[in-house]
Amino acid sequence: MQNTDYEMEFLSGNYVTHGNRIGNEPVLCEGIPFSLQFVKANEVRCYPLDESGNRREAIQTDGNSVVLSPEYKTVWYEIEVR
Repeated sequence: MQNTDYEMEFLSGNYVTHGNRIGNEPVLCEGIPFSLQFVKANEVRCYPLDESGNRREAIQTDGNSVVLSPEYKTVWYEIEVR
């Protein structure tokens, strides 16, 4: 994750700095595919969240498991376990 136009400068040794070049909006991030399985759950519902924390369309789940992926274009999710 980083800001748009963020710049890092590598200094001698193992030092780095960004000085005042921390970038601007929007923040850029990369989703990571992974799956979750809830052992004692009967039902799992999962919703990707938008930038304001609002639910998007529910993700297809398989009983007690859910697969998250970059296709949902978020790093924020609401997971309801029953």
